Amino acid sequence: MADLSRSISDNKETLKIISDLFVRFMGDLLEEAKISKINFVGIGNSISAGWCAVDNDVRPLVMKLEQFLGEGMKGAGIACDFGAFSLAGKNSNKEVLEFIRNNPNLSLVKELFSEMLYSWDRFSGTPFENCVDKESALSYYPASDIRFKDYYGNGELTITSFNGCTGKFLEDIPLNLLKLLIGRWDFLEDELNYLQAIISYIIGLSQTSYITVGNFPYIVSDYQVLQLLNKLIEYINKRIKSSSHGAMYFDRMSMELVSSFNGKFKIDNHPNIALQYNALGEYLLFLIDNLPKYMGIVDNGLHDCYRDEVSSYRIRLINNNPQMRII
Repeated sequence: MADLSRSISDNKETLKIISDLFVRFMGDLLEEAKISKINFVGIGNSISAGWCAVDNDVRPLVMKLEQFLGEGMKGAGIACDFGAFSLAGKNSNKEVLEFIRNNPNLSLVKELFSEMLYSWDRFSGTPFENCVDKESALSYYPASDIRFKDYYGNGELTITSFNGCTGKFLEDIPLNLLKLLIGRWDFLEDELNYLQAIISYIIGLSQTSYITVGNFPYIVSDYQVLQLLNKLIEYINKRIKSSSHGAMYFDRMSMELVSSFNGKFKIDNHPNIALQYNALGEYLLFLIDNLPKYMGIVDNGLHDCYRDEVSSYRIRLINNNPQMRII
């Protein structure tokens, strides 16, 4: 990315404007639905955890969102909470499901993140090295007895953001690559089976519990050989979308995969910080577009009230990120 700091700044500025729009929208939506509170919960893998190997801003995606929505919601008189229960490692869909079913508290999330953070030291001196200050990273994870299910209650709108379907592949990369060469997608089949179980579990937690499922990130890069990988990623995402019954499928996650950091060749299978803030802006616009219908609110014109502004800000995000390839 030619000017990463400029892209981060532009995307944050646009996200702030979109957040103001989203607060207005949420006020209208909650009034229509006769709901008094909204919760944002993040679950899934290290993408959901907001990880990036070369920037200290590694707060989980949902907590990055809190920076922009928290004060606005409070100012509008909307009760709003945020909770991150992502697994930075050992995060196949099966493990994610087992984790949330055990109703973990936030202290356990921090403990597991700390263990994974230090285990990544084995990558030091390689292109996979993590260059994030550990103390800064851990500061984004509170020690708290608040539990996962505390965010799900009738009368409260809970939007759970899930990014996953990657952990099974990472359990044995050489083996899974060999299987792919002969057309076997065992890891994906396993992930998709548990994806539907995750969706069913989340929407069953309350009468007003909804979930979004994120795509396997597409690659944005000037390296043509990396662009070829998008064909495989597109196939994976078609399968994820078709397996997301009962969920809203969000397909705007992207990553660079290969870049340069401090003059060194760097590999990171996560969106960089600019792309994360771009995705969060897209995510809020996506919710404005889709939540009313998903919640069964279809006849009051709520979607039409915000359509022009949503289109305008979506164009602004694209202009902020000319390197993005629209899939």
